Amino acid sequence: MFILPVHMKASNKGFSLIELMIAVVIVGIISAVAWPSYKSSVDTSRNAEAQNALLNLAILQTQYFTENRGYTEYFNKLIINYGGTDPIIMKTPNETHSIKIVADSTGTTYYMGTEPTSAGSTDGKQFYIDHLGRKYHGYNIVVVDGGFKAPNGNNGNTWTLGWD
Repeated sequence: MFILPVHMKASNKGFSLIELMIAVVIVGIISAVAWPSYKSSVDTSRNAEAQNALLNLAILQTQYFTENRGYTEYFNKLIINYGGTDPIIMKTPNETHSIKIVADSTGTTYYMGTEPTSAGSTDGKQFYIDHLGRKYHGYNIVVVDGGFKAPNGNNGNTWTLGWD
């Protein structure tokens, strides 16, 4: 039988508490740095989906105008086999934003806008496009008298021309 000397006994295998604590701290630091970047990427992706949906609907509005000499606010007139239950409010494909069209009674102008849903982007950004192709983005935008305004009537810092 082989016996090890006392100073050469086999040690216990495993991690010490200090090693585990260091690993937890490292994972925490990496998570703290990565999470905001991940959320920003998800918001960017969801906002891009809303912008893409508006651009596609703008193309359909142009086609509808060419054929009918006016714009419409009904999705079932723009989209063949529209399966939505509401003809004036639609959701983006991944249901991150709802989209609404506002057309005047003569059919000569329209505004389309998005609002984030509960599954939508956490930044709360809204996107709008009009019959002239002008693009707006911002927060708490409402359409009033053919223009975009903040709910408090201030035309200032709640919306911006362009989607950048």
